[in-house]
Amino acid sequence: MIRTIGLLALFFLLWISTVSATEVRKFSLDDLARQSDVLALATVESVRVEVDPETKRPYTYTTIRSESVLKGAPSEALTFRQFGGTVGKLGMWIPGNVRFKQGDRAVFFLKSLDKNGLYYLKGMAQGAFLVREIDGVEMAAQKLDGLRLAEVSGKGEKFPVASEPIRMPLKDLLETVRKIVRQMDVGSPRP
Repeated sequence: MIRTIGLLALFFLLWISTVSATEVRKFSLDDLARQSDVLALATVESVRVEVDPETKRPYTYTTIRSESVLKGAPSEALTFRQFGGTVGKLGMWIPGNVRFKQGDRAVFFLKSLDKNGLYYLKGMAQGAFLVREIDGVEMAAQKLDGLRLAEVSGKGEKFPVASEPIRMPLKDLLETVRKIVRQMDVGSPRP
């Protein structure tokens, strides 16, 4: 009987760990483009994890090299930070963060974190459209694993919404984002 209870408790704990998610506000493509400081089609150059000496929490620093800048004036390479990562035996990862690896290519929607040139992904995983070739067409898509999206009312109430990732041909995404940025530049009202 005790063994059965122990196995059930273990199963329950494992089940809980697999259904965890991070809830964030849902951002449209228009929101992402307008609220980001830097938009760039770029390739991941390096990924490193450092532990904050004060909090003892790991942070992942991803450096990207820009291929095409759509908004902002970043240097050729810039770095953004995400909570979590693994250093030795210390590991922590936040559901809803994308785990990038060297060579990944994506359209990044970045918001400035500080005056030292450090950024973060706008809307967590919503702020990265990974580029993959499918049937000869370069496609860009969000990877929203571990992310639960919500709309927020004027009263601050949260309402869960569908968490379908945005997927489209890369050329269409770039064209759409350029159009949004051009509208911002001339002060056009939101579409």
